[in-house]
Amino acid sequence: MAEISQLRIAVVVPCYNEAATIAHVVRDFRFHLPSAEIYAFNNNSTDDTGAAARAAGAQVIDVPLQGKGNVVRRMFADVEADVYVMVDGRRDLRCRRRAGADRSARRKPPRHGRGLASE
Repeated sequence: MAEISQLRIAVVVPCYNEAATIAHVVRDFRFHLPSAEIYAFNNNSTDDTGAAARAAGAQVIDVPLQGKGNVVRRMFADVEADVYVMVDGRRDLRCRRRAGADRSARRKPPRHGRGLASE
């Protein structure tokens, strides 16, 4: 398996009206996974979710079809990466815990549910 510095890591965040928390999520992942590309998939939010994510450094992709299933399909269709980390925009999970789990996953063979792609 490739070294972490050689892996393309994508943090993908489905968002619906997460303006109050999305900037914290983006900054946390920017700090703990600095080499990752962070994508906020804005699903017709009526607040400033997209602007808050963009200001925090995420690439914002608008998904006009309502529903998390539509967002998840767009995530994997639009983003090319070796490792995908899908997190919630509400900041429910601690980024440190998620980043540690991803490091652990890279030390083990890829399994279903880990979000690792192998060639």
